[in-house]
Amino acid sequence: MENSVDKVYAYQLDSAITHLNFIEREKKEKQISIIKQEAVKTGYVLDIDLANASQEKIYETRDIIVGFILQKLENYKNNNSICINNNNNNSNTISIENRFQAIYDDTSISDDIKNKLKEIEDMLNKSLNENKNTKWSKIKDKVSWFIEKGFDAFSLVAPLIFQKMNNQS
Repeated sequence: MENSVDKVYAYQLDSAITHLNFIEREKKEKQISIIKQEAVKTGYVLDIDLANASQEKIYETRDIIVGFILQKLENYKNNNSICINNNNNNSNTISIENRFQAIYDDTSISDDIKNKLKEIEDMLNKSLNENKNTKWSKIKDKVSWFIEKGFDAFSLVAPLIFQKMNNQS
């Protein structure tokens, strides 16, 4: 009788271990999927085969990507504070102009968006010595056009417009 109880116990134990291994494999696949998605979003280049990596290496890669994302956020935060504080204005203005040009050169962006953005840029360039409220009153109708076009259009141009306004003040 003990032999059959031992067999049942061994079978149950083996079944539980198999189930745990399956759960761990699914967990690892999900982690790998998330890491790959975040790497693509952030531009981080994965130089290892995560499918054959140890769990420790997966955690290490995840931590590297999290650090990479945090560094990008810190850089973004620092760039915005440069705009607000007007420090290093010359190099930042060049960066903004390059970003405007990148939109104008992008063939996937419609001409009406490019033309409206160019109108705003020209208006801001003509009002260099005016305060932000005066600039805003001149461009707000054109900015609202982007809002009406939708979130994607507005989110594409809003940071550039507001950064340009801050740089000129």
